[in-house]
Amino acid sequence: MMKFAKYIFAAATILFLFSSCNENMKRKELEIQKREQAVLQKEKSIALIESDYLKLQKMRDSIISIQDSISVHVLPIDIQGRWNGKLVCTESNCTDYVVGDVRMDEWEISEDKGNIIAKNINKVGVIRVYTGKYEGNSIQLFSESEPTSPKTRHFKIEFTTMTEKKLSGFREIRVDNSCLSKFTIELSR
Repeated sequence: MMKFAKYIFAAATILFLFSSCNENMKRKELEIQKREQAVLQKEKSIALIESDYLKLQKMRDSIISIQDSISVHVLPIDIQGRWNGKLVCTESNCTDYVVGDVRMDEWEISEDKGNIIAKNINKVGVIRVYTGKYEGNSIQLFSESEPTSPKTRHFKIEFTTMTEKKLSGFREIRVDNSCLSKFTIELSR
């Protein structure tokens, strides 16, 4: 009977060891599955980062390849500084302006990266500021009356002749969108 008990004890020990090993194996398999899940999550995260990187790289390349659509026309002469102006009314259906009327005033012109600013100072000291650009072969300037003015005035100047000592062209004034006055304008140094 002792022999039989030894066999049973040995069998029980083997079963115990086998079940312990089996539990250890299951635990290790669960750990391996968790690690594999974590690795898969990291791989997905890396794939998203790589995808974003490739999109950004593509966008950067497309921005670099786009040509600059803004063209700045450089003036062929230096127009900056003080000018003396003479305006002559040539046409008018406005009551404020009379054909043949001559106005003498002062101008201060400056330029910054293609933008032109012209300050017009009339004989009574009123200052009107025009802004505009050099467009190919002419300078175009615009101004509007103050919003609080009793009449709305839109001013347009275009200089078509330009030399170091003389700018000439025309000026239009639209009053309340109901009448128009045209002037010749000549600035000289």
